[in-house]
Amino acid sequence: LAAAFLVAVRATAAVDVVTTPSSLGMLARTVGGDAVKVAVLATPDRDVHFLQAKPSMMLAVRRARLLISVGAELEVGWLPAVIESAGNPRVLPGQNGYFEAAAQVDLIERGETADRSKGDVHPMGNPHLYLDPPRMASVARALAARLATLDPANAARFADNAEAFRRAVDARLPLWSAKAAGAAGVVLYHKDVNYLARLLGLTVHGY
Repeated sequence: LAAAFLVAVRATAAVDVVTTPSSLGMLARTVGGDAVKVAVLATPDRDVHFLQAKPSMMLAVRRARLLISVGAELEVGWLPAVIESAGNPRVLPGQNGYFEAAAQVDLIERGETADRSKGDVHPMGNPHLYLDPPRMASVARALAARLATLDPANAARFADNAEAFRRAVDARLPLWSAKAAGAAGVVLYHKDVNYLARLLGLTVHGY
């Protein structure tokens, strides 16, 4: 009876997922549904470039079965220290429990000179892909496949949820494009909106 109970608990236990920004937390919840339990390290009011590693972050990562980061060195100033201090070998880079969104899609501005006067310092490419809905749909598909390796019983659910997200993006794109049509362009604070500007055909006049 005890063994049967443990098997049942394992079958219904949600996968502990930790994400860096809240946008990836949204994606993890969308794909994982109630089969995942999501914690976010960088809340929407914080700049994900410049966070300080905190004990609460280390504790969350220590418990995680899957760590989802943006990647492309966006979190390079603090996430490596969190991972090292967490002492969780499952979520080390290169392991199945570590997932980088930027590794799943092509990045714009790859190989450009890192120059703050141009508004950014990301020589590996612009990591702010979370404001590009079609790219996020591609990340969702890859995330569903990764979650399936951690929870095979829910593999079909993960794939269906990712596909539903893609269909929702496709349905909304014409409306977003229509709203942006004819705009004179934008002046931005940071290059985090560049993906969306390209998607909608908006000219970026400066930062």
